[in-house]
Amino acid sequence: MKRWRSRLIHKLTFFIFILFRTLTRVLPERGGYALGRGLGLFGYLVVAQARRGAVTNLRAALGLDEDAARRLARRCFISLGLSGAELLRLGGRPDLIKKRVRLVGEEHLRAALAAGRGVVLFTAHLGNWALCGQALSLAGYLVYPIVQAQANERVYAFIDRERRAMGLRPISRGFSLREVLRALREGGCVSIMPDQEAEKKGIFVPFFGRPALTPRGIVVAASLSGAPIVPCFFRRRRPGYHEIRLGPPVPLAHTGKEEEDLRVNLARLNSILEAEIKEHPEEWLWIYDRWRTRPQEDRPSF
Repeated sequence: MKRWRSRLIHKLTFFIFILFRTLTRVLPERGGYALGRGLGLFGYLVVAQARRGAVTNLRAALGLDEDAARRLARRCFISLGLSGAELLRLGGRPDLIKKRVRLVGEEHLRAALAAGRGVVLFTAHLGNWALCGQALSLAGYLVYPIVQAQANERVYAFIDRERRAMGLRPISRGFSLREVLRALREGGCVSIMPDQEAEKKGIFVPFFGRPALTPRGIVVAASLSGAPIVPCFFRRRRPGYHEIRLGPPVPLAHTGKEEEDLRVNLARLNSILEAEIKEHPEEWLWIYDRWRTRPQEDRPSF
């Protein structure tokens, strides 16, 4: 019974996904984006657990009162819905992406790649992040995004086909380090988003003033390969128009004290990400509980 119900839900989800994709492409552009905003607002009103989580995270991270946090959470949901509409309208369409996404600071990426060791792209769930790899690939870069498999296999297969058709070479999250190092040796750009909790091995470092269990893979990959870490953040200029902001490589500490270096370097990355999020907080994924796991000393004892 459970399996049958799960299959039915997955089929229904895929149908809704295809319907939404079709509507965003056949409607006038403003209409498609209005639909996305509307669905985001609907999610804010209906999905109470996600709304409460976003409000809680915003209050703790930004020091907002309840009303201000609710207003910003509402904008976050609307932005997320708009991102979905933009992705479905622009994704897989090279001509549109080339016209709508501009690269800022591309000289930093070119200089980093010139060293011949590949580049680790430090990115995050900020803005319409799913379009970032497609835009970089169309600009001529060999992009290996670290991706998370989705529960709905049909939706995931559709998205995966589109990624590959746009020239991306996805690496599954929980990746083999050997696979990442090989991609870097080939001169590729391995895109890693360390703004979600480490599943197994991670280090607690500050993020918005609270310890957050942070994946160490991005620093480990850079240290072992010698590849520079280049900040790469996707920002919306206006609906349907975006920019990729590339920065100079992040200087890493190499004192020989491996664990301490990891802690210092991950904290440095979190600090850079904090500054980016604060510029446009409505574009980050506040519904995700980034501080779910707490250090042992912070957990309540019974």
